[in-house]
Amino acid sequence: MSAGSPSGQEWRVIKEKVEVLFGDRGDARKAAMRAGDAIDLREFIAQLRNGTADVQRDLADAVAQLEQLETNLGELGESLDETRGELATTQEGLAAAQEQLGGLQATLTTVQQAIEAAQQAITALDQSGAAVAQELDTLQAATGAVNVPPLASAQVSAPPTAAEFNLLWADVFALRGALIDLRTAVST
Repeated sequence: MSAGSPSGQEWRVIKEKVEVLFGDRGDARKAAMRAGDAIDLREFIAQLRNGTADVQRDLADAVAQLEQLETNLGELGESLDETRGELATTQEGLAAAQEQLGGLQATLTTVQQAIEAAQQAITALDQSGAAVAQELDTLQAATGAVNVPPLASAQVSAPPTAAEFNLLWADVFALRGALIDLRTAVST
């Protein structure tokens, strides 16, 4: 016999143990218990195999769900990137609008100041106009009160006589007096 092969005696011991295990030899009750244990063990292994199949199905479902979640996350990330881009564009637009509003506010302030200045000028013109109107009324009253006498002389066709000259002189003097009254009325 070779060094790796069992001897005759060893074969007999192995054979006896196998016969005891299969119930061919030894206590029948123990063999029945071992057979029952073997059946229980086979059922347990079958249940484990069924449970393993269920676990494998559940695991496959979980992997599919994880893949779907990963796909959804990728799409969500892309959507989020698009949203960020849109948000950045919106923020830039808002910043530009705020700048324009600031410019419009400055322009509006300038316009309001110009309107206030114009209103003040209009008020001053109104006051000045009222004063001018009052002065004009006074001037009209004063000029209306000037008495321009009727001419006392007639048209002269030849060299005037002393009487005609004196009448002409009285008319000039009366006109001069009326002009002085008008100058006095206008200059006050």
